[in-house]
Amino acid sequence: MFNPFATDTGIQRYQADKLQRWSMTMTTYRYVIEHVRGEDNIWANLLSRWSGPSTPMDQSLARMHQIVLVPAVSPLAECSFAWPTFAEICAAQQLQQKQRPEHVTWNGSKARFVFGGDRVWIPGNGDLIPRICVVVHAGRSVHRGKRTTASAISAWCWWAKHREYVSRFVKSCIHCIATGDGREPRPYGPAIHATAPNEVLHFDYLTLPEDEDSGHQYVLVLMDDFSGFVELWATANPDTSSCAAALQAWFNGYGVVKEWISDRVPPSRI
Repeated sequence: MFNPFATDTGIQRYQADKLQRWSMTMTTYRYVIEHVRGEDNIWANLLSRWSGPSTPMDQSLARMHQIVLVPAVSPLAECSFAWPTFAEICAAQQLQQKQRPEHVTWNGSKARFVFGGDRVWIPGNGDLIPRICVVVHAGRSVHRGKRTTASAISAWCWWAKHREYVSRFVKSCIHCIATGDGREPRPYGPAIHATAPNEVLHFDYLTLPEDEDSGHQYVLVLMDDFSGFVELWATANPDTSSCAAALQAWFNGYGVVKEWISDRVPPSRI
């Protein structure tokens, strides 16, 4: 037992606060503090000397590692990928000939169903359509655009709404996303808003006609998210030095802002 109301000059503040909390908890109980000499405290001495089983236990652990199969970036590099053949297309047509569209007819000379006289009909069952899109889009011509891919497919085959399918296929290609227009789609997230003044700072450049006297053509707009307070910074070029000077002037006047938000400004300029 201990006396929570005892005083000790060497006790730390956090220890004193802990003793105070313990004493408040113990006020709900009825107890009497008694001092027991060390030689008389037999039970506590016995409990402290008791130990667990002395027999050593074999705790050899088997090391296990999870094997992660990383898919190939290009579907053409997959070992299981097979180039579609006309034999597969004809077999798929025979399975789906009762569900073929109205304008699809049998071509005896080619021994297959065609659309419009010469274009081969591709059934929607199985994986023929995505395999054909992979070959045409990511074949020897590297990665084609959606118009070029759709035109190459339309030249020899057809299926219902094939242009819409090709557009979705090219749009989901990871190579085209990274090398297309430089913008990668990101999931929408929560917007950052301030709860106090000078907590979040918005800034962006505004292009204006060039001033003949000063040569300034851009205005850097800085706005506090909480209050809507705005400062304008005229500059000749939207570069790093002008942005840093404007931010430094804001920090000197109102304090440092930790959260910055800028819309569509290239990273090389900020």
